[in-house]
Amino acid sequence: MDRKLKELILYIADKCKDDPSFGATKLNKILFLADMNYYALHGKSITGSTYIHKPNGPVAKRMLPALHSLKKEKSATILEDLYFGYVRKKVVPGRGPNMSLFTEEQISLVTFLVEKTMGMTATEISRWSH
Repeated sequence: MDRKLKELILYIADKCKDDPSFGATKLNKILFLADMNYYALHGKSITGSTYIHKPNGPVAKRMLPALHSLKKEKSATILEDLYFGYVRKKVVPGRGPNMSLFTEEQISLVTFLVEKTMGMTATEISRWSH
């Protein structure tokens, strides 16, 4: 089940590589919005993930194992820096995502969300999505 989650993490991280506001919280928000919007339209999510409540918003229950797996297989690294006084964790892809796991509609939805949220902070995304 983590396969689609891992590939979508890599896709979003690659698309957001030049976005100065991109970090783990923003990644989680984009994943959640993609899964929930797709679920609303089709009765199933893109990644098959279950989400849990966290202080900064929903997070895929298997996010940490997926990130650990990506790091272990050298498919991604996690960089940490300071962003407005907070430690930001940023996923940096080590390879391109396998997009053959997704339909064109799924890719289009995720791409739309990435482009729509480009430059937005996590707080701004929350305001926009509510």
